[in-house]
Amino acid sequence: IRAAPQAPLCDTGVTLWEAGLGLVSFFLHHPHLVRGKRVLELGAGVGLVSLFLSRLGAERVYATDVSETALGVCASNVERPGAGCSVLPRLLDWSALRRLMET
Repeated sequence: IRAAPQAPLCDTGVTLWEAGLGLVSFFLHHPHLVRGKRVLELGAGVGLVSLFLSRLGAERVYATDVSETALGVCASNVERPGAGCSVLPRLLDWSALRRLMET
């Protein structure tokens, strides 16, 4: 997994966070929760969790983030040789959804 160590401080999506490692550990012990299912990851960042869920057998994983920088890094991780996965990076801005629901 590639992260972007020189990203601007305001773009936290390109950092590997301990929470992501915790999710990987959780699903390592509970793969039945995602095997054969479609998964939506909110705030996927560089795609670590999404890639891992794909390897555990998720049918399709939508890796979403508001950061175009993070999604670019995620997409490059998905395209790496040997990734062989079903991860689809997608731009998702939660604030736009909130504004849409308020109208």
